Amino acid sequence: MVWISKASHTLEKVVDPISRLFNFIAIGVLMVMVFFVATDVFRRYVFNSPMESSYEVVEFMMAFVFIFGVAYTQRQKGHVAVTLVVSRLRKRAQAIINSAVYFICFGFLCLLTWQAFVKARVIWVSHGVSCGAMGIFGHVPVAPFFYAVASACVPLCMVLLVDFITSLAAATRK
Repeated sequence: MVWISKASHTLEKVVDPISRLFNFIAIGVLMVMVFFVATDVFRRYVFNSPMESSYEVVEFMMAFVFIFGVAYTQRQKGHVAVTLVVSRLRKRAQAIINSAVYFICFGFLCLLTWQAFVKARVIWVSHGVSCGAMGIFGHVPVAPFFYAVASACVPLCMVLLVDFITSLAAATRK
């Protein structure tokens, strides 16, 4: 099944730059978040004047940092994996198990992504805003944040699809 390997390699060329881009966005947001938290702590303890709604702003940033970086982490196989039993099996059996796991993860993540877009649309239509007033901005619309999180799930779906196809190719090798 050479065509499976070729499909996996072709899809990898598309997925890698996208996952890197989303990771760079996550890194940028993380840098802004660190600066924001450091400024808030400095103001709180030096001037006894904490920043308004800093907790809520950091919550929004954390959503970006996590979901935008997870596709790249999966691409690099940076997640924790417990391979106590599977590592003792033959390579083909490992590939079959990995194929099944990636297929199930891909299916669940596709459902999650779809529902994230549905939720973002509901919030957009209902004009959902943040709970606390964020300083000079007042109540901030949250729909763009939900759309961003839903959009960041798409590269992770693509990475899981690549991993599934790669494992399937390894399982079908003789």
